[in-house]
Amino acid sequence: MSTDARLSVGLPGHPKTKKLIRRLDASAGWSLVCLILWARANRPDGDLSGMSAEDIELAADWTGENDAFVRELASVGFLDGVEGAYQLHDWADHQPWSAGSDLRSLKAKWNAVKRHHGESEADRQVPEYARIRAANSDSDASSKKIDATSNAGSSDAAMRPAASSNAPSPSPSPYPKEEKPPHTPPADAEGAKPGRRKREKITFAAFLDLCQEAGESAIPRTDPIFTFATDTGIPRDFLHLAWREFAARHRDSGRMQKDWRAHFRDAVRRNWFKLWWFPATGPCELTTAGVQLARERDAERAREQDQEQAA
Repeated sequence: MSTDARLSVGLPGHPKTKKLIRRLDASAGWSLVCLILWARANRPDGDLSGMSAEDIELAADWTGENDAFVRELASVGFLDGVEGAYQLHDWADHQPWSAGSDLRSLKAKWNAVKRHHGESEADRQVPEYARIRAANSDSDASSKKIDATSNAGSSDAAMRPAASSNAPSPSPSPYPKEEKPPHTPPADAEGAKPGRRKREKITFAAFLDLCQEAGESAIPRTDPIFTFATDTGIPRDFLHLAWREFAARHRDSGRMQKDWRAHFRDAVRRNWFKLWWFPATGPCELTTAGVQLARERDAERAREQDQEQAA
């Protein structure tokens, strides 16, 4: 069991923490710390799926009004998701060592067996990690095929960057063209560099507009979410589906975020939309929701092809 967690020195003075305490009472701050520590020990990936509001409040040692603590956690932004499928917000960013602990443990066991008995025996004794390795191999082969198809051109409007139009903008591709390194402002006359501009919250629609104006893709090919997907065995095509659902939910929601790319990474890491699952044997597979979304996408592609042929 894990014995420690990371707590930012800015947590007590963070606006979310202050709002939480203001809306409830001072004990809410301590319950928040208790919840973080409990999750580190019992849900190291920050995923509270399957837990009711009562379960979460018991884990946090909350003794106030029933459901009030969870309600306000979600309201101020410490929790993402819905009842029964909550995730601690940006857990992988705040607790990176915790978020990857299960995978590291499996990898360590597999390597230990491999050193003494070889890969075949390691795969037999640690089948969970063997499946991840196999899925990664399949994913790499699939990625090469997808990249080749993408370079040849695709008619899938849902995966192309948004174009200027009066119609709703289509979902941008999760892995478009490479981004150039960020420009470093020159030093001033005294040798000091200008201060970093504070990032403001914007809507998802505004984020897409900024990407289009800058000639960037919403999720560039170099984004760390692709490394995460490869490491965990999530096929590249499943990421496309996750982006499609993510864009559909946020394009007109009016919700504000400072970093929409980080928000998408969190959605994939926590599998917010429940589009895939890992069976006891074999690679990652689509759930019913994932299959439904894939069929919807395929039907749209077919209609686009029919329209192009008719034209």
